[in-house]
Order: sequence, then C-alpha cells, then structure tokens
Amino acid sequence: MTTDLTGGCACGRIRYRVTAEPLFGVICYCRECQRSTGTAASPLLAVPRAAFRYEAGEPRSREYTADSGNRARHFFCGECGAQIAGISDGYPDTVTLRLGSLDTPVDFQPAMQVYVANAPAWLPLPESGQRFQRLPDGPPA
Repeated sequence: MTTDLTGGCACGRIRYRVTAEPLFGVICYCRECQRSTGTAASPLLAVPRAAFRYEAGEPRSREYTADSGNRARHFFCGECGAQIAGISDGYPDTVTLRLGSLDTPVDFQPAMQVYVANAPAWLPLPESGQRFQRLPDGPPA
C-alpha cells in the first residue's frame, strides 16, 4: 500500500492526507457504526494519528461512549454529511478512516473483524481477518 493517501467527503469541502503506511484494516459491526453509516458494517483503515492531517475544511464531530466503554468520536462533513474518520480512547495513536472516503480504492484486506456478534445473519462475513465478538484489547497480531 502507499504511504501517501488522500481523501475527503462527497462534496469536497473536507480534505485529508495520510503520510504513512496504514496500520491495519478492520470491519466493524458495532451498533454505532451501523447507525452512523446506515449499513450493516463499516470497513475502516487504521492509520497512525501522527501521520494524519486535514488539508481543507473543518469536519464536524460527534462524541459518544462506544460499546467497549471507550470514549470515541466520529468526524463527518457538516455540509454533505459524509463520514470521514474516527478516533477512540481505546486506540489513542490511531485514526480510523472510512474506506469510502479515500480518493483511490486500496487493496483492503481486513486484519480483524470486530463486534461480529452484531453482524446480521444475512450478511456473509469475509474469510480474512481475526474475528472478535467484541473489541479486542489491542491491534491485530
């Protein structure tokens, strides 16, 4: 994967850049991701927080208590509503990018799937990645 990723929202108001290799991919089936995206699962690309920066626009955010008990925040465009990124106290050095916000699709292979207990029965789960009923204590091995 590339060490220079760019992306943003649907209307172009918010733009970001990542200047490091992604850490891992994850698919999240938690109820918060399901509600905030309107989908059954949220594919996320974890990147180092120190290598992530907004280059244009200022996203809005919503803070909440995640199923794990951690404080978390979703960032989105206040104009078009597109989800962009998220942070959590559980992974303080990481930003999770919404895969659809990237300018160029990446070869996404999830290293883990979390909150699979919430995955709908009708949804076929990918074969790749470690599966966890809830959130593990740390990043994938």
